[in-house]
Amino acid sequence: MSYFKQFCKPRFRRFGFQAATILTWILGTNTKAAELNPSPTNFFTITINSGELGENHADPYQNLGTIDVAGGTLENHETFEILNFGVLSNQLGGTINNFKTIQSEDLGTTISNAGVFNNFDSLGNGYRFTNHPTGVLNNNTGATTITKFIFTNNGTVNNTNVFSNGTASDLGLFDNNAGATVNSFPGSEFKNFGDLNNRGTFNNEGSFRSLPPFTGISGRVTNDGVFNNLAGASLINAIRFNSGGILNNDGMLSTSHFLANLPTGVINNNATGSVTINSVLSNFGAINNAGEFIFSFGGSMRDNGTYTQTAGVTQNRNKSLSSSVFDFQGGKLFGSGHLTGSVMLGGSAIIELDSTFTSQVGSFSFDSFAMTGGTVQLDLGGLVAGIDFDQLNVLGNASLAGTLDVALIDPGTGLFAPVAGDSFDILTATGGVTGTFTTENLPVLTGGLSWDVVYGANAVTLQVLSTTLPADFDGDGDVDSADLVVWQSSYGVDAGADADGDGDSDGFDFLAWQQQFTGPAAVPSATSVPEPSGIVLLVVGSLLFVSRAGYSFNHHV
Repeated sequence: MSYFKQFCKPRFRRFGFQAATILTWILGTNTKAAELNPSPTNFFTITINSGELGENHADPYQNLGTIDVAGGTLENHETFEILNFGVLSNQLGGTINNFKTIQSEDLGTTISNAGVFNNFDSLGNGYRFTNHPTGVLNNNTGATTITKFIFTNNGTVNNTNVFSNGTASDLGLFDNNAGATVNSFPGSEFKNFGDLNNRGTFNNEGSFRSLPPFTGISGRVTNDGVFNNLAGASLINAIRFNSGGILNNDGMLSTSHFLANLPTGVINNNATGSVTINSVLSNFGAINNAGEFIFSFGGSMRDNGTYTQTAGVTQNRNKSLSSSVFDFQGGKLFGSGHLTGSVMLGGSAIIELDSTFTSQVGSFSFDSFAMTGGTVQLDLGGLVAGIDFDQLNVLGNASLAGTLDVALIDPGTGLFAPVAGDSFDILTATGGVTGTFTTENLPVLTGGLSWDVVYGANAVTLQVLSTTLPADFDGDGDVDSADLVVWQSSYGVDAGADADGDGDSDGFDFLAWQQQFTGPAAVPSATSVPEPSGIVLLVVGSLLFVSRAGYSFNHHV
């Protein structure tokens, strides 16, 4: 059985208003739900202690007084709208289910929630919404919550659809205080058009976008708590983002506006995370990368924080990055540009240079460079540093260890083939070079060529040397009659006995064989040499003359 108590002021009855100073429903669990008075306006106080206050017959229903859900449930059904010009309060133990529209219209209006507030359609906050420590606001599938002025969260906000802090024309203020939690679940969208201050925990598994209002007033995101951009989520920031707390990224984070990591700030880009900096990253704190961290053609990093990488990749697209320390202990530093600060390379970390992300060749410059391990990968495709082959330039000291890994590449005209006498300054250090690479992995050279790694006072240079005799046509380490057999079979046919590198086998190659001859000076037998042509007979005769008279050729004929 229900109990209905009403204190009336008869003078209001003639106006058709809710004619009570205090209207209280105390309803049993098995009774039919009470209904809001058909009168369209409440000027006083409606208190729900238990049971259910059902559908509103006035559309819209205007609250200029107080609706207080002290217990039980207030339901706004599918076809009606509540306009709040006063106070809508949901206390601990109370539940509000909004199936249509609840809209706070003016300055001074208040929605206060310490219980459970379920939004299934449209919730609009025109002035102040306070979610208390025990309060839970559920913005459910298909629902939209728009707060145009002040939203203070001290409890829990669960977003499954669309939650908007402000609009394109209204600057919102969202405070997520210490101890409070915002959960924006997969498939949801959280749009920030104003100021969002996070001092608690913000978990984003959907889409989080910070956009500048069209009014030209710039908002910002300030994170002094923990902001988790989880795997599969996206965080797109187009307004200033200041973080003095912890920013954990396991999803996609892209910023086209100023991002400041303050002295107390920590940015952790984890294994599945991808960060793209399209503007300025000001780093006074610590950045830890184990995923993908991209400084695009419009991005840069400045100030004196630390940057540590244990896995993943840092891509720098010809930009200037500044940090007190760049510590690469895993993963890869890829690209080109300048790193202001101390660069350390160790563990399994790799440096790979590429200026355009298509040419394979580039140059990095560091203030200082210290290797305890790791690998420097360099490509050679020609003779011009930074254009045809990779180069590291160090303004200070370069301390070497680890591995040097060099490869020959195709610059577009075929695989680059160094020749004797070529040299490549792969590293320069104005402050001096100390140490050497522990391991040198160099490409195989043909044609009797070899590498020489020269560690100078201020540079490391790769030189190409000739280590075999060009006339050693069969490659057995000497120049003898067997090489003459090779010359005979290649003469005028191919370059199998090309000692002078002109692409054929001719008389000049025979002269090189004669000049480099190491013996024995026997003429090949008839069983091992095909029947000589006229030129071979001339050669054999010349050989006999040389062996008897000691005469040698030293000019071309």
